[in-house]
Amino acid sequence: MKIYISGPITGRKDFNREAFDKAGIIIQGLGFDPVSPFDVSPYHPGKKWIDYMLEDIPAMLKCEAVAALPGWIWSRGARIEIAIAWMLKIKIIKIKV
Repeated sequence: MKIYISGPITGRKDFNREAFDKAGIIIQGLGFDPVSPFDVSPYHPGKKWIDYMLEDIPAMLKCEAVAALPGWIWSRGARIEIAIAWMLKIKIIKIKV
């Protein structure tokens, strides 16, 4: 099973990479395949927020579940991802890192 990791990135120290990496380790430890937006759409200085979202959402739609990181509610992108998952009945799990 693939699990997409959703959480706050913009405005966080090192883009919150540590939390996404920890979540990936937890998901792997449970026997699942983590899908991180850092792998889906790597950072590029010329990219805009919408560019990342347009790459991340299709990747999320190929997953069977979405893991919501702490603070997701304060992230515009994560709120969009969680809303789409909820509307499409993709399983949403909360993960603590």
